[in-house]
Amino acid sequence: MQKLTSLVILLALSAIAIAQSNIYNRSEVNASLAPFYHGVASGDPLTDRVIIWTRYTPDSAQTIASINWEIASDTTFTNIINSGTVSTDAQVDYTVKVDATGLQANSWYYYRFSYAGQNSLIGRTRTAPSGPVDSLRFAVVSCSDYVDGYFHGYTKIVERNDIDAVIHLGDYIYENGEQGSLGREHEPPNRITELNDYRQRYSQYRLDRELRCVHQMYPFINIWDDHELANNTWFGGADGHDSLTDGVWEDRRTAAARVFYEWLPIRQPDLSDTLKIYRAFKWGDLLDLYMTDTRLIGRDQQDGNAIDDTSRYLLGTTQLAWLSSEMKNSTAQWKIMAQQVMMAPLEIPFIGPFTTDAWDGYRAERSRLYDTVLTNNINKFVVLTGDIHTAWANNLEDGSSNKIGVEFICSSITTMNSPFSVSASTIKAANPHIQYVKLTGHGYYILDINTYRCQADYNYVGDITDSTDLSQTAGPFWYTNDSANVLQESSNASIPRSSIFVTQPPKETSLISNLKRHELGAALIGAYPNPFWSYLYLKLYLFEPAEVNIEIYNMMGVLIRSKSQGELTQGLHYLDVEADNLASGAYLIKITLGDKLFSRKVIRY
Repeated sequence: MQKLTSLVILLALSAIAIAQSNIYNRSEVNASLAPFYHGVASGDPLTDRVIIWTRYTPDSAQTIASINWEIASDTTFTNIINSGTVSTDAQVDYTVKVDATGLQANSWYYYRFSYAGQNSLIGRTRTAPSGPVDSLRFAVVSCSDYVDGYFHGYTKIVERNDIDAVIHLGDYIYENGEQGSLGREHEPPNRITELNDYRQRYSQYRLDRELRCVHQMYPFINIWDDHELANNTWFGGADGHDSLTDGVWEDRRTAAARVFYEWLPIRQPDLSDTLKIYRAFKWGDLLDLYMTDTRLIGRDQQDGNAIDDTSRYLLGTTQLAWLSSEMKNSTAQWKIMAQQVMMAPLEIPFIGPFTTDAWDGYRAERSRLYDTVLTNNINKFVVLTGDIHTAWANNLEDGSSNKIGVEFICSSITTMNSPFSVSASTIKAANPHIQYVKLTGHGYYILDINTYRCQADYNYVGDITDSTDLSQTAGPFWYTNDSANVLQESSNASIPRSSIFVTQPPKETSLISNLKRHELGAALIGAYPNPFWSYLYLKLYLFEPAEVNIEIYNMMGVLIRSKSQGELTQGLHYLDVEADNLASGAYLIKITLGDKLFSRKVIRY
């Protein structure tokens, strides 16, 4: 099975390399960003600290790299607030995460990384406020499948320059092996199941210019959904996991969680448990934000025949107790629960629940949550949801018509809209608590919160299959005020506070001299998989045409094998390393382009 799988993957990679050698049809490698090609990011802001992130791409087979970082109050870094040096290596895929402390609440900052005199992009981030807060503003997004289209929603969020942070509700990447029709094929081309697969997939997404830019400009607050792991995940497995071909579920789950923490600017809530992702953020006296996990840690398997079974859980007893305690003891005006799947009931006439993967499949758990809200007299309860690839605004009510709160659901950034067999008007007629539904389109919403109302401004981008279409349509606008747990439609979009508009750092540019391209020669993005069983390939981007040669050395410095790849064109290449008959052990792969040398240490099982 292993040899057959390896052969299939190699054939697929070869086909991609031949058909799509030009990087600009795929993820980009911008020579001006070397050696931080994946850009920068920040996330999980608190009042005195924020996570800052980058990824270093080594040219040589060094084991450890020391990366410098600094954070300042200005774009010229004349007023540096904190700085330091952090080490990274292959154990974390050369990603770099720093919890930058010593910051002031409710403040914008600029940060950067450096190695050997080469600086990263300058990132912009901000801290959460403390004390009295008049207003807050977030962009809420989910479901960004690379192969389905261009991430124009991220670009429009950057252009706005009027939010405090981005809340990502999951499906940040997709694990599938689908290739789409836009020349944006997934890397690797197969459905990903192992550690190196997930790392390569995140690397591809983070090389996308639009995603890289939105990370540069705002802090993110992320949770996962199922596609960061496998389709329709639950704690003990997934619809998209076959143990006969995909291996042990627990191993796959552990690998996916590990890479999620490596590649995203998230502060791990519990260092002893990588599956625990739920956490809370306080934004002064205005808002408590609860990032919850309805996908994995407490979820029982989906079962359409047991949707009323009181022994089945979605949050799980531990997480529900945590959430209940947090909300009960909160002194903030608004309690906002960010989570993955649709909470409001969604009945399709003559069919029943649209999906039992959502809260409709766990009705007893929904009742337990609603009872918590009612029993503890929790007012101004708002739920943020993604997952369903369509946009909704719902009133939340229990079986006795008690008003629980409201739910805002964002459409996808790119993922194909969920198929419905009935129209939006039919859905609303059968579900009177649903106030707004749009079954087509892609985009995001702006969540604007102040002391008297919480409003979602829905925004839809143009054609996501057209790289040049950066159009956008605003509206509708739905809100709930501070005295009633019901939705109302507004005729106007929310107005951002004037103090939110601050200077953005310079965006990346692809302008770079031919001399610089010649000096760099190439970017060796990675060697995959590593360690490997029988197949090994290099992901190499050439900044100019070059004669490429690959050599394999053992750790004693003895040349084992050498092969010329011939003259290769500018762009992305997957180079097959003929390593299937090597003995187990460590090797040094050297890639030469004239007088330029790149290397990686690899391990053969």
